[in-house]
Amino acid sequence: MVYSREPKGAAGRKGGSFMLSHKPCHYVGLRLGRTKLGRVLLAQRMTAFPMRGVLSRRALALLSNVPESTIRRIEQGSQRMFPMGLPRLKAIARALGMNDEETEVFLSLVSFSETDLRHQSDPHEAELILKEVERRLTSIALPAFVGDEFLDVLVANSAALQLYQFTPERLAHLRDTVLPNAVYFILSSQMGFASMIREKGQDMLAANIRLFLRSSLPYQDECYWRYLFESLLYNEQDPILRRRFEVSLAQARRAAAGSGNFERRYRMRLPSGEEAHFWALVVDQRTPYGTLFYIFYIPADAATTEIFARFSEKSTHFAPVRLAPWPLDRKIIPPDWTPRDPRIRVPR
Repeated sequence: MVYSREPKGAAGRKGGSFMLSHKPCHYVGLRLGRTKLGRVLLAQRMTAFPMRGVLSRRALALLSNVPESTIRRIEQGSQRMFPMGLPRLKAIARALGMNDEETEVFLSLVSFSETDLRHQSDPHEAELILKEVERRLTSIALPAFVGDEFLDVLVANSAALQLYQFTPERLAHLRDTVLPNAVYFILSSQMGFASMIREKGQDMLAANIRLFLRSSLPYQDECYWRYLFESLLYNEQDPILRRRFEVSLAQARRAAAGSGNFERRYRMRLPSGEEAHFWALVVDQRTPYGTLFYIFYIPADAATTEIFARFSEKSTHFAPVRLAPWPLDRKIIPPDWTPRDPRIRVPR
């Protein structure tokens, strides 16, 4: 998946493209880059190897064999080195642990400047997109949900909620205590998802972390991304989630040379004692506010087909449920959240 510069039209600037930008983090003592590429590179330095601390420009220069002055110019928004500087950008991406797909996303940011960034979505347009998402999920007789580039779960149909034992009471509780994010869901000890996976569980967790890092890469300068990342890495309420994220993140980084694609075949032990065996089919939909990911669960055997059929029968009279806010400018950073890095300032 390459970050898409969206179709031109009413939502995009004429003759160009845009990306939604809301609240990029400010770094005390560091000049905020004038380009999306510069800010994302700065954010990557700050978070690429979180267990080792911040990667300095000098260290990145040594790892990438790119002059420190060049890295500084990129972060501060200079366009003078392009397009001849693309090999250097690739070297920087490799030094930061990006795989080929992430590198492609990273390089696609070269063409974005401040004039390509929109800071507000059209509420009517966004609502129409979400209603169409709900309509599609209602018409599917399979467990399905839709996430965005942060892997926040925007909408889930009734069959998916039943599969994960999301009763109305549990949903109400989760809205207050759990981030509506797919990575958070699969790692959380409250959800129990990780313990339900029967085969290659750790590989599956690491692959999902890799997908999260790749799909959210264009937004890693945003304070919402930083809030989400730190809620996983430093979660004090759920030490099991925190440990799982640390291990999976390290494994995902070690696999940086490989593809972000992975075998999406699951064997899941349900609370009823039954075992569901299914494929996860992921389909992209590009919108004016980023890419949406439709995830459908396709049964891999007759027993799972029967289980999903029961879920679908019960789903007839239940509408899909919205979980996470969307687009980016609708997402919420708690007012009492303070970044771990004291140099970061959150625009309020």
